[in-house]
Amino acid sequence: MLTITILLVLCALARAQEVEIEEEEMDTVDSALADEEAPAAAAAAPPEIDWSVEPEGPPVTFEVLEKPDACEKAAAEGDFIELHYTGSVQETGTQFDSSYEHEKPLQLLLGEKKRTIRGLDVGLEGICPGERRLIRIPPAWGYGEETLGPIPGGSTLLFEVEALRVATPPKLANDANVSEDGHSMSEWLLLVAVVALPIVGVWYGRAMKPKKAKKVRALPRGVKNQLLKLSLIHI
Repeated sequence: MLTITILLVLCALARAQEVEIEEEEMDTVDSALADEEAPAAAAAAPPEIDWSVEPEGPPVTFEVLEKPDACEKAAAEGDFIELHYTGSVQETGTQFDSSYEHEKPLQLLLGEKKRTIRGLDVGLEGICPGERRLIRIPPAWGYGEETLGPIPGGSTLLFEVEALRVATPPKLANDANVSEDGHSMSEWLLLVAVVALPIVGVWYGRAMKPKKAKKVRALPRGVKNQLLKLSLIHI
């Protein structure tokens, strides 16, 4: 019983640790987004996006420049994508950002509604690992009428992207796995293990300890003789 309890606790702790490691690996998404959200020489903050309102005007379009013979996984909402990109202004041809220059690919979750260029998510839908696209983003799906550094107001943005990896992200520890005081599930499991295992060990030791045989007290000689006489009388 003790062995089974220990194994169950260790398995739960191992799974919790695995989730935490996966969560740490996915933390690179937010840090990589900083490169996109702050274009070189940006003079002002991008306009805040109202995700509940559909942009007016021309839609986002893309042209497939290169595609593998077999698509391992087509990107869908919620998928993890790692890609290289080069962003430029269609009207002027000015390049305003590139992950190649940063020497670090962009990592993102499709449809997470964190980016300042709304049309990028639309242009990445269905992309496969190894595929290259030229995504055309009209002003309403980009920075609108705002002027941001080398990007004039009302510009159409061009993103040449190359998908390096597309995958279903691991299930991360959500709010249900974190208590109100901020402790994670793994911390609570460790506490339970520290408190419960000694108690279980004591109980197990007592349960397995051989029981002593009860001693039978001998009758006094006088009582024994009286009983013998009574038995002979009845015979």
